[in-house]
Amino acid sequence: MFNTNKIQFESKPNERNYYNYILTVNYNKDNQNSVIDNQSISNQTNFDENKGSSSTNIGQFFTHKIKLNNNYLFEYNLFNDFTSYRKNIDLESNDSFLNLNFKDDFAVFQKTDGYANSFGINSKLTIKSKLGTFTLNAGSSNNNESLTIFVNESNPEFNSELNLLNTKNYIGTSFSKKKVYKFNYSIGFRFVQAQFQYDFKKENNLTFLPFVNFSYEISKKANISLNYKRDFSNVSIDKIMPGLFIEDYRTIIKNGAVFYDALLPKNTISLNGAYTDLQTNFISFFGLVYTNKLKEIGFNFINTNNLSIRQYDFIDLDDSSYLFFTLEKKLKSIPWSAKLETLQSYSNRESFINNLSNTFSAVQSRAEISFLSYFKSNDFNMNFGGEYLVNNSINNSNNVKNTLGKTTAFLKLNGLVFNEKLNWELDSKYIYFSSNNTLQKYILEINPSIQYKFKNWNFTLRGVNILNIRNNNIRLKVDNQNSYFEQTQFSSLSGFLNFGVSFSF
Repeated sequence: MFNTNKIQFESKPNERNYYNYILTVNYNKDNQNSVIDNQSISNQTNFDENKGSSSTNIGQFFTHKIKLNNNYLFEYNLFNDFTSYRKNIDLESNDSFLNLNFKDDFAVFQKTDGYANSFGINSKLTIKSKLGTFTLNAGSSNNNESLTIFVNESNPEFNSELNLLNTKNYIGTSFSKKKVYKFNYSIGFRFVQAQFQYDFKKENNLTFLPFVNFSYEISKKANISLNYKRDFSNVSIDKIMPGLFIEDYRTIIKNGAVFYDALLPKNTISLNGAYTDLQTNFISFFGLVYTNKLKEIGFNFINTNNLSIRQYDFIDLDDSSYLFFTLEKKLKSIPWSAKLETLQSYSNRESFINNLSNTFSAVQSRAEISFLSYFKSNDFNMNFGGEYLVNNSINNSNNVKNTLGKTTAFLKLNGLVFNEKLNWELDSKYIYFSSNNTLQKYILEINPSIQYKFKNWNFTLRGVNILNIRNNNIRLKVDNQNSYFEQTQFSSLSGFLNFGVSFSF
């Protein structure tokens, strides 16, 4: 179950001031029940596993832009984001498990409560001059995380209570210039001071984050750009818990050597290009993105017949790249266009099995071809085509290769009627899953939606998978981890209807 609400206010009282305020309130609740028969060489264990989770998020974002004069623009934003969550797992079995201490029966209940509260301010001054455009940036943010995990007094190693406070302050500047012998460029940097407080300990880190962008106009129809950016993330509170955590009936998660004040830097390089010919109605663009994480958090898998331990540890290899390409041609003789999209992604990541390093690689390929109508009347238009997606994964520890394929044929009908007050859409899909071990029948999805505007009101009725509101679809999922391969046939979320109302003023 989920609920999403959003309120937005915009105001421009004069030419010099602009205000924007956004409030979002989201709620999610999920329950999963599983009956598991676990067989090993020595015995057979049955489990009744029930998982429940819920979360509430409240976000606020306020922006104020001030035009000081024709060459100076100052803007700032204030933000606050609060999330509280609860996760429970209830396990019952006919035998002992996870090396837990039991009393009267083989049952355990783990309760997890936590919250994350962040707030801060960002500011930017933009100065235009004959030389180019200068920007000055400064800001501060505070993120407070709390986590409590409790099982029972008989298993104190599974009980944890911790709090992590992260404060960041930054200053930065950039300079950009356009039309220098067909070149455009921008260059800048940020200095970020990060402070971490945990368990009565305090640490400070200072990091330098540069970025640079270059673009070149090959012709009036074609351009190319090259970008580089350095950034970082920090450790979340669940990675540094001092105790143990029950993930499921056979898996325990623990911290290895992850420090609360660690910075996880990454470098991103991207190459983009575009070609547009308005006379022939031809558009194309491509992009190549490579991300190198110099340090990341991974797992050390420690396995026995009845127990798996996933231990958080630092890894030195986590690279990813993807290449996308798009072509679109609008026909002159008929009101139709043809579009081709391709995507190729690759990732290579280090992990450990019983303290031995190995790598895990994954390649995803996607191709979609579609045909879109551009009728003069907006009452009716359509879009149809097909998509093919294949995931190939290689576990280098045992050289096992696995494949999961997905083929989709789709038809989308839409229109704008009644003086453009009623917007309707009907989205239908035929989906076929396959893997190197299992084949599956087609799944038909029908997703209609209607949106009606009346003065300042907007009413929306949306349906998802309406042919299966009472029944779940059986779908296929493959999970190829460094220490195991799992192929699961699962029941997807049944269809549902969603109704929404919004008011603008």
